[in-house]
Amino acid sequence: MDRVEISIAGIVLAAGSSRRMMQPKLVLPWGDTTVIGQVVSVLSQVGIAPIVVVTGAHREQVKAALQGFPVQIVYNPQYQQDEMIYSLQAGMEVLPRNADALLIALGDQPHISAGLVRKLIEAFQDARNAPRTSLAGPSLTLGGVDSPKAPSNAA
Repeated sequence: MDRVEISIAGIVLAAGSSRRMMQPKLVLPWGDTTVIGQVVSVLSQVGIAPIVVVTGAHREQVKAALQGFPVQIVYNPQYQQDEMIYSLQAGMEVLPRNADALLIALGDQPHISAGLVRKLIEAFQDARNAPRTSLAGPSLTLGGVDSPKAPSNAA
């Protein structure tokens, strides 16, 4: 089956405070760039666009490290809540609604490779293009008459 070009947006979660590192790990050197720069570079290389980077702690350093990268930077004022959902919500609020898919990446995982991201995209496309099939099996209705009866332990 032919693959159809799809639009995949990306959110990079980069709001953490790096408490265990005691320094902003996202801006540490990584090859020719920084940790966060490597993640964004890989996503950009495989065609993820737009890319939204959600910052919190160390937002100015992260913003400076991403100067020149094709990203939109969004600040999560609730980053101290230690809940990634707030960063995800902040990123999703600014994404275009016409994207076919969303890829979420963590800003502190520079070992992510273009090959891995391509495989994820291919798996998504394969699943999206696969013919729908039905599986024959027992009919289960929660709380309904078609539910299998549990064996009774009553004597």
